[in-house]
Amino acid sequence: MNQLLWDAYRKNATAFVHEWAHERDEKGEAHSYWDAFLKIFNLERRRFARHEGRVKREGNRQGFIDLIWKGKMLVEHKSAHLDKPEDFDKTFRQAMEYVDGLPPEERPRRVVLCNFKRFRIYDLEDKSQDVFTEIAIAELPQRLTEFSFIPEFAGELIVAEEKANLDAVERIASIHMVLKSAHYTGHDLELLLVRMLFCMFAEDTGIFEPKQFSKYILNNTLENGSDIGEALMELFEILNTPVRKRDDVGAALKQFPYVNGGLFAEKLSKTPPGSMGLRNALETCAMFDWADISPEIFGSLFQAVLDDTERRALGAHYTSDTNIRRLIDPLFLNDLWAEFHAVRHDTKKLHAFRLKLSKLRFLDPACGCGNFLVVTYRELRVLDMEVVKVLQGIQYVTDTSLLANVRLEQFYGLEIKPVSALIAQVALHLTEHQANRVLLQTFGVTVPTIPLDESPNI
Repeated sequence: MNQLLWDAYRKNATAFVHEWAHERDEKGEAHSYWDAFLKIFNLERRRFARHEGRVKREGNRQGFIDLIWKGKMLVEHKSAHLDKPEDFDKTFRQAMEYVDGLPPEERPRRVVLCNFKRFRIYDLEDKSQDVFTEIAIAELPQRLTEFSFIPEFAGELIVAEEKANLDAVERIASIHMVLKSAHYTGHDLELLLVRMLFCMFAEDTGIFEPKQFSKYILNNTLENGSDIGEALMELFEILNTPVRKRDDVGAALKQFPYVNGGLFAEKLSKTPPGSMGLRNALETCAMFDWADISPEIFGSLFQAVLDDTERRALGAHYTSDTNIRRLIDPLFLNDLWAEFHAVRHDTKKLHAFRLKLSKLRFLDPACGCGNFLVVTYRELRVLDMEVVKVLQGIQYVTDTSLLANVRLEQFYGLEIKPVSALIAQVALHLTEHQANRVLLQTFGVTVPTIPLDESPNI
């Protein structure tokens, strides 16, 4: 255990206790409480956990988990007056009902109960579920190591992300090497790889049907792979053609949605050379879940594919999100969150704050592959969703005008390299789609990601 780090955590815990020791209202402050609690460990809750996660209860009833960190931790929070042992027992039964309603891969390893006065921690990996650890809030700094599983879980998340990123690089790099060895290089190769990356993300994140791209290529080409290039060219043309204008198209191609947005507008000057090696590389990519790749490292991933040196160094750079947050948090994001908390109980001011979010403009004058713009857009969508939760309540949204507030058109970038500019645009579109998926999970309705009618100004 890093003693200096834990000394800093304990200092944070002391400040937390000082701020929250007298809070009592679960409805009003539970969300802010847990956001602040996770900051004890220098963790931003909105990066990996969410409030009011929907779950099915017995009798097909709808439940809302106070805080869910998928596969890691579930929190149920109650008001301070519910402080008897039987109150905690009832809350634990409610929490376990939620656990049973989750898919197996999302079920937590810890359940934490809290009522502002005390915490109870249940280790679900220990089969003795009647055993728990109880900590009064005043004891938190001294007994903080009882929560050591939280930074451990965060570390596991980082390791898993690194492994997924490196695995993705090796798989897409195999396509790059096959094509490069066949003398398919330059702008055509770069554009082809960006499009293939988009298609693989799309088939694993709901933009396309599951594995639609991989199945089309592998099921509609020769076993020796010789005609894969022609199949890709035909598909790219279809993705750039509105459905109503598609004539004499086979059933497999006709099922693809219209993407638009310029990504598939430019025609490759040369057809990619097909081969058994390319087919094998595509099969390897099809076995990977591209939903595990974060759009903010999309550009780094692509650069690593093109450059052997960058590929070996990707593991050292994949956490660039952290450095970006160090810049944007004090620059504007912290102030925006503070403003939100200041007006959250005033509906009129909340609407004015949302209007302000919709009018903000962001420019990165040397945007490269768009990492700063991607993280900024993602965080503004998270903030805007929190505003909607307060305005709407955690229920299904019937007014879809509440959804499309922070737009890609608010983001500007300058970049000298055309392929980097294209990667930035694609990464922002992928981030938009991920945010739209969270909208669906949270409110039961979303806005469509495609066609890509709205684009960032890069």
